[in-house]
Amino acid sequence: MTEKQSSLPDDDPRKEMPRTGGAVPSQAPVPRSVDIAQGSSGSPSTLSATPVATHDKTPNEVERDRIIAFAERLYTLTPRVWGTIALLIGVVGWYGYMVVRGVDAFDPTGKALVEYGANFGPFTISGEWGRLFSAMFVHVGLMHLAFNTWALYVVGPLLERMLGHVGFLLLYFIAGAAGSIASVIVEPRVVSAGASGAIFGAVGGLLGFLLLSRHSVPASAFRRLRNTLGLFVVLNIALGFMIPQIDNAAHIGGLVTGFVCGLLLGQPLDERTPQRRIWHNLALFVVGGSAVTLAIAYLPELSRAFFRQ
Repeated sequence: MTEKQSSLPDDDPRKEMPRTGGAVPSQAPVPRSVDIAQGSSGSPSTLSATPVATHDKTPNEVERDRIIAFAERLYTLTPRVWGTIALLIGVVGWYGYMVVRGVDAFDPTGKALVEYGANFGPFTISGEWGRLFSAMFVHVGLMHLAFNTWALYVVGPLLERMLGHVGFLLLYFIAGAAGSIASVIVEPRVVSAGASGAIFGAVGGLLGFLLLSRHSVPASAFRRLRNTLGLFVVLNIALGFMIPQIDNAAHIGGLVTGFVCGLLLGQPLDERTPQRRIWHNLALFVVGGSAVTLAIAYLPELSRAFFRQ
């Protein structure tokens, strides 16, 4: 979730009502179809999957064998999901550090959130650009943290196995920064915190990658992923428009950026994937890094335009 609170003192006339909410509410489904990337009990020694024998097998059995071969291929390409694990440790660790330092575990103040790295327009556009990234690790209470870590735990492993460690982390941070930028542009006076901009980016990245790599994914798995991810996006974006406390700007900014990143990283999943990943990652680093840098350069002007409204 990306949650928003006012960080200004009680006597400041610019203070807005505190906002709490989430990008990954418990009512909305998080993709469960990712089990196809977690159902293999071992990693084969070679990348090329054993051809699926179709003699004397029903169509359902043939499709099941294709899904198993696909899962084994993903495990061979990326046996461990170190990137997802590192992000989860970072998010939980930073929350724990905040609590140990005296921040309320369930209802932190806006001032405390800003002190520990939340995104806040007046500070961010004044040169504290690191808040575009640090806000991904700041959470507004235990429930907020629980929703986002659960979503990352479900979505992250599948995307990381499809993209590899470097591609996954590049997409995560570029999409998360884009979500933070969108939040500052649309609501510059509001404190925004949470990993959901990056998580929406991961969902968008999955959709973009699947669009270009659909022939590498079994048909039934592709349909389940497409339908589940699509439903996840529609329900969460709709909730964002209905609940004012939810930072929909960060969600949409992360989602769109993640989708574009997924298109840049899309490729067939075969024995040449490790070599192609290097060039796709380099392209994303150059294009994504340049886009974020350009957005930062123009962010003060864009934010001032919204301030005047």
